[in-house]
Amino acid sequence: MSGYWNRESHAMEKAAKKEAKPKKRFCMHEECKSQAVSHGYCRLHYIANYRTIKLSEQIKAERRLNAYVDRLSRRFPGEVLEKIKEGIESEEKFKAAVEELDLDTDPEPTETEREFLERYNRKKE
Repeated sequence: MSGYWNRESHAMEKAAKKEAKPKKRFCMHEECKSQAVSHGYCRLHYIANYRTIKLSEQIKAERRLNAYVDRLSRRFPGEVLEKIKEGIESEEKFKAAVEELDLDTDPEPTETEREFLERYNRKKE
C-alpha cells in the first residue's frame, strides 16, 4: 500500500480538527467557582477586595515612576537633573525645563508601543 493511511497523517488531521477553546478564568478568591470578570475576581470579590486592588495599583504606579526617574538620572548628567529639580517647584519652571531639554517621551496616541520604540531608537542613531 502506498501510504493512503498512516499514523502521522491521521494524528495531524486529528490535531487540526481540534479547535482552541477560550479558557474560562475563575475567581482568584479561595473556594469561589464564579467566572472572573475584572482583575482576576468575580464581581462580588472584586468589590470586596477593591481597596487592596487600588492600593496595589498605586504601589505599582509609584514603582514605575521611580524606575522612570532612575532611567532619567542614568541618562542625563547631574547638572541637568538639578535644573529639573529646581523646575519641579513650580509648574511653569518645570515646563520650561522640559522644553529646554527637549524631552519627548510620550508616544503619540495612535502609535503602538513597538512603533514608539522604533522611532525612539532611530532618534538615538
